[in-house]
Amino acid sequence: MATHSTEDAPVTVRTVGMLELPGTAGVMVAADLVYRVRDCFAVTMVLRGPDDVEVGWTFAWDLLERGLSAATGEGEVRVAPVPGSEGIVEVVLASSFGARMAFPTRDIAAFLHLARPLLARGLSGVSADLDRELAAIMENR
Repeated sequence: MATHSTEDAPVTVRTVGMLELPGTAGVMVAADLVYRVRDCFAVTMVLRGPDDVEVGWTFAWDLLERGLSAATGEGEVRVAPVPGSEGIVEVVLASSFGARMAFPTRDIAAFLHLARPLLARGLSGVSADLDRELAAIMENR
């Protein structure tokens, strides 16, 4: 399920992925991919567990985009297509404990398709903010 963004509302795509932790069998977990214009460089992935427990990771937007076709990312979040699979993208979270989420590529692509048009609006807001900051710096010199 996807929701479209209004001026301040986020774009959200609901999906289900296979969560794997070291030493455990994989389990299906509901997840939301969320894009907010006010944080235009980021995407938030919210994993929803039993008893309404939610765990979220916020990471660079372009990791999802680049990770559809090739391995990308360093550190706490890495994204890559799963070799030998048809249409699965793996998101490695918190590499220190090795959590892995496998999502259908079509859900990641649908999310990017909905969120991409809002990127320009977010970037223009960042540009305006930077212009104001620069003006304030120049004024106080």
